[in-house]
Amino acid sequence: MITPDIIRHVLLAIAIVLVFGAIYRKFYGVVGYLIIMVTRPGLHYQMLADYRIELIVGLFIITIVILSPGNLQKINLESARISKNLLILLAVMGLSMLQAFSFSHSSGWMIEFGKVIVFYFMITLMADNVKDLKFFLWVFASLMVFTAYDAIHNFHTGNIVYSMGGSRINYATASEGMGSGHVALANMALQGMPFIWFFTVSSASKLVKIAGAVLFSICFYGIVISGSRGGFVGIVVLYLCILYFTKKRSLVIGVGVVVVLVFPLLTTEGYWGYIRTILDLFTGSSGISGSSRIDGLRHGIEMLIKKPLLGVGPGCYPLARKAWFGWGLWAHNHYGELIGELGIIGTVVWAKFFLSYFKKAISTMKDTHDSTVHAICLSIIVATIVRLVMGMGSHSVYIFFWYMTAAVMAALDRIMVNQETTTITT
Repeated sequence: MITPDIIRHVLLAIAIVLVFGAIYRKFYGVVGYLIIMVTRPGLHYQMLADYRIELIVGLFIITIVILSPGNLQKINLESARISKNLLILLAVMGLSMLQAFSFSHSSGWMIEFGKVIVFYFMITLMADNVKDLKFFLWVFASLMVFTAYDAIHNFHTGNIVYSMGGSRINYATASEGMGSGHVALANMALQGMPFIWFFTVSSASKLVKIAGAVLFSICFYGIVISGSRGGFVGIVVLYLCILYFTKKRSLVIGVGVVVVLVFPLLTTEGYWGYIRTILDLFTGSSGISGSSRIDGLRHGIEMLIKKPLLGVGPGCYPLARKAWFGWGLWAHNHYGELIGELGIIGTVVWAKFFLSYFKKAISTMKDTHDSTVHAICLSIIVATIVRLVMGMGSHSVYIFFWYMTAAVMAALDRIMVNQETTTITT
């Protein structure tokens, strides 16, 4: 097997080329920043960590955004409704921070989250056409594949996390950074798979179809060796979504049959017994790992009762949980984290932001006759549904996925409005 370090070297080289390529074509810099953000080269190369490579590249791209003529005006378009909802959400998060359980902790958390907001506007303002967005999403999906491949390499070279007292099965994760937890690994692989699937089936190229099948399979196997119960649920939800939305149901059913036959050959000892504990989730007999997901939701509700309007503040869930419930663990539940940290107002505003891009993806998919636009929107819809389901087992309010896909839809909306305007005037 090719070692992940070799691939990491190649990805870093590609990222550097793309960042400098921003001088020629602005959006190349955004793609380069995506690679750096996901692979986090500072964790593997001390010199890059010392020089704060992610910060330097981010500032470079921001400078290009500011200096590029007409870029900032794009946010004033009527089609920037998604961006307006995001800014309202950011304002509410700021208010929540001011009355947080720990202001110092929450303010530090918001500074980190600010990187995600900046990344959102990089995408929204610098994508010039649909091809830019498709290229960006292919790179995103490929990075999710790399995360899965890293874990697979670890698994087959003996770098395995072994079961302790039978609480879970043996599993593997990515080396460091994103994907270094078994739930995070499954989440990342799953959020890339819809893009691989729909971009592949919509392509007429046999080479793309073969490559897509390989990439999809790597993600699938990565989820299996992650040993994540949520990952198994995610696979089922992904399959049902693809089956529902696809026009090629015979192909999907055929793939499903193959998966059912091959799946048992890929799993480790005790896998199916561990997966069956999902059924015990609400009875409390699924083990600490399983019951903590429900407790994460329950504690979030209790935090909402204590601080109903704006919650305990961004990033303060584990602090409040430690003080009030004697357990300083993250929520491991998207909905518990959301209502606990942001309260009623923040939850409503986050939902409004989410629905603004999700409904836009649905309406655009229905209205478009462009196969690429259709594939982009459908991929976002399915990936979002999967992440919402996975949210019952992972805290994810601040992950970049929601804001990246929202940015893609905001950029796509702007691009299509501009195309319609150009067509009318000509």
